[in-house]
Parts: sequence; C-alpha cells; structure tokens
Amino acid sequence: MMKNTVWSCTLIALATSLSACVAPSGDDLAAADESAASQSDALSADKSFVTAHGTELRLAGKDFGFLGVNVYDLAGGPGASRCYLEHNPGHYGHDLDVIFGQLAAMKVNAVRFWASQSYAGASGHDFTLIDEVVAHARARHIRLIPVLEDYTEFCSPTNARKTTAWFQGGYKHHYGYPLTFPGYIERFVEHFRDEPAILAYQIMNEAECEDAAALRAFAHETSGLIKSLDHHHLVSFGTLGSGQHGIAGDDYRKLHEDPNIDLVEAHDYGYETHALTPYVAADLAVANALHKPFFLGEMGIDLGSFSRADRARYLDAKLKAAAHAGISGVLIWSFGLGDGSFQFNATSGDPLVHVLEKDRALY
Repeated sequence: MMKNTVWSCTLIALATSLSACVAPSGDDLAAADESAASQSDALSADKSFVTAHGTELRLAGKDFGFLGVNVYDLAGGPGASRCYLEHNPGHYGHDLDVIFGQLAAMKVNAVRFWASQSYAGASGHDFTLIDEVVAHARARHIRLIPVLEDYTEFCSPTNARKTTAWFQGGYKHHYGYPLTFPGYIERFVEHFRDEPAILAYQIMNEAECEDAAALRAFAHETSGLIKSLDHHHLVSFGTLGSGQHGIAGDDYRKLHEDPNIDLVEAHDYGYETHALTPYVAADLAVANALHKPFFLGEMGIDLGSFSRADRARYLDAKLKAAAHAGISGVLIWSFGLGDGSFQFNATSGDPLVHVLEKDRALY
C-alpha cells in the first residue's frame, strides 16, 4: 500500500510491546514446545506444495484457502540494510519466536513479507535472515509469500519509486544492490525452490508503470525466469488492482493472462464500509474469466478514521464477503509495530485479533 508509515521500529518500542505479554508458566511453555514440535513434524513430513486448479488452490489433494497477515519487515534482523524489525542483534531470534507464536495463536496460516535484496546481506544472496523466517514458519505450519521487490521508495536503497525506464530495461542493470533484479531472482529461487513452506513467490509489491506494454514484458520475463528454475511454486506478480498505471481497464486482464502468472491479486483499501469493495469484485471477475485463483494480498482500514472496534467489525464483514465470493485468501495489513495507524498487535488487546481467530474457519 502507498502509505506514510514508520518503516523501522526501535528496540524500545518493540520491548514495550513485548513486555505487555503475560509470562507463561512452565507447563504452558512445555505445552507450547510440544505443540510447535508436532506442527514442525507435520510440515516437515508434508512435502506438498500449494497448487492452482482453475480458480481454486489445493494442498495435498485438498482445497486450500488462507487467512493471514502482512509483516513486511519480518526478515529485518541484523544484516538487513533497510526496514529493520529491530536493532539489537541479540533479540532477533526471540522476536521471531514471539511473533510466530502470536500468529499461531490467532490460527493464521499465511504471512506475506518483504524479501528483497535489502534482506540478503552485502553479497545480495546471503539468505540467513530469510532462512530464519522460513524455519519459524515451518515450525508453526504457516505458509509464506515472499515479495522480491517493492515498487515504492520504502525499504529501497535508492529511496525512489521504480521509474518507467526501470521497467523498460533498467532492472537488468545494477540499481543500488549487488545483483541485478533477474540475478537476484535466480539466486533466490534456486535457494528456496524445494521449500514447501513457501506458498508462492510475489515478484513485486504494488507494481505499476505508465508504459503498460513494458510492465507486461517485465512481468513475462521475470515470471518466466522463476518458472524455468522452479516447477513447484506458484507465482504472483503483485498489483494494487484499483486502476493504477499499466493495470487500468483491460490492462489488468492482459497482465494476469500471462501463463507464467498463476495468481491474480488486488489490495483492498478505501471502501471501508463495503463488504465487497467494487474494484475487488471487478478484479475477481477477471480472475474467474481467466480461470485463476484470486487473493487479496493486503486488506486494511486506517485507524485515523475509525475506532479499533469499528475496524474489526468492518474487516469481519469483508472477510466473510471474500470467503463467500470464492476469494482464495486474504492477508490483513498489517501485524507488528512499524506501520502507524494500520498496525495491530496481539499484545494490544485489539479486537481484530479475535476476528482473525474466528474467521480462519471460513478459509
């Protein structure tokens, strides 16, 4: 989403939030460890990948739907160059334990997070941080959607949005990172292609370009590169879906009809009191016509205009409407401490936490 946010959180803010947790007893910790171990064993034993069959997703031969959250800075530990989860190297692993424990308690089964070169070390292909995220997700039986690049200036070394020239060919050259974008895709996919905890790769967050043909060519090349390296995982391109440059009108369909793009995506903002946002309904119709699954990579309501109780109530209605319409998955924006009026956290008593616990059964 294009939003003014605080893109890094301080250790003090994180410590304040974590201190709100009630300390578990020894029995609680033992039970949690046993539960995590059994979940890890289940996912380790399950080597199945999420697949697309027409407009539906499947896992191990059964229908699969997902309800989860965005934690954009999840891989932002020591060694990340932008958008840190926290700043103390001694706390990153513990923070992941806490976050994934909270997510598991909410019964969410999918998380979308930023996985660009900002999180791949000085070489551009050091995946230590992302490996940690994957290991925690696997242990909690949660699937992941790593986002390989962002259209916006946030979390980018250039502090600038991607230009038309970038989509027309600039991505094939170095742009502030050690690797070109295709070079990074190749290293990333080769590293994670056998990992079932990954639900799908997403090429870019909220891509748009005034040159629609260049955007489609970029989508075709990058998705084709992924498919040439990995026959397991689904591919999402990454679009807001509400009429941006290059995806307005029929350009949205033209982009998503590419055979290398498996999932059609939109983000749901700005129609808070509509259970099914009008442009989301139109994008879903495109996906159905293309016989591809559709998901909402972001769904959020700004607390600047609504109370937490109202936000929970409206998002509850949206989640029910999405499930009823046949939308394959929804990811709420956003879980954690770093996104101002859009964020929520399990330690804050936010009623949205209980909505997710309840509505997970719909998917």
